[in-house]
Amino acid sequence: LCGHQQPLVRLRQPRRHATVSGCLLGLGLLHLVRVQVQRLLLVDDDMDSGQATKTTLENRNMSVTLVSDSEDALRRFNPDDFDIIVADIRLPGMSGVELLGCIRKSFSDFPVILITAYDSLDTATQAVRLGAQDYILKPFDSIDDVVIPTQRAVAHHRLARRNRMLERNLRDSEEKWRSLVKNAPDIIAIIDPKGIVRY
Repeated sequence: LCGHQQPLVRLRQPRRHATVSGCLLGLGLLHLVRVQVQRLLLVDDDMDSGQATKTTLENRNMSVTLVSDSEDALRRFNPDDFDIIVADIRLPGMSGVELLGCIRKSFSDFPVILITAYDSLDTATQAVRLGAQDYILKPFDSIDDVVIPTQRAVAHHRLARRNRMLERNLRDSEEKWRSLVKNAPDIIAIIDPKGIVRY
C-alpha cells in the first residue's frame, strides 16, 4: 500500500428502505449480505461519534474496527480482513479522500464510502472520480443512511468477486478440455442400424 468466521446471520430489513432492499433482493445481492457478517473499517477522528456509530453498526450484525486516522487505517488494512472502508473526509494528517486515492493505487475496486459534515461539490466530485462507492452527509437522519449504502456496496463487491472467480474457473476448465481433445487419439465411430454406437 501507500505507506504503509463469518457466522450465518440474518439482517433485519429496514422498512424505510423497502424499495432499495427489494431491488437488491431482486438482483440476488441482498442474500450475499445476509449470510455473512460485514467487516467494516471505520475511520473517524471524533472518537465519541465514531464509537457511537461503531456500537450502532455492531447492533446491525456488522463487525467494526474503529481507527482515528488514515495512517492507522492503512497499517491495519488488508482486503482479506475487511469488506469495506467507511471514512470521514476531514481527518488529521491524510484526509479521507487521500486515503481513498491510496487504496485505489493497489485495489481498484475495493469498496470505500466517505462521510462528511461539509457539503462540498469539489470534494464530492473528487471522491466520485477516485471511485468512492458513496458520499454521505452527516449528521445522519438515521443509521440506515450508512447501513443501506454499506450493504449495497459490499453486496456488489462480493458478487463481482464471485463472478471473477467463476470466470477464472470456467477458463481453466475450458483449457483442460481443449488440451484433452487436442491430445486425444483419432477415433472413428459408426452407428449401426439398431442405433448402437460402435468404434
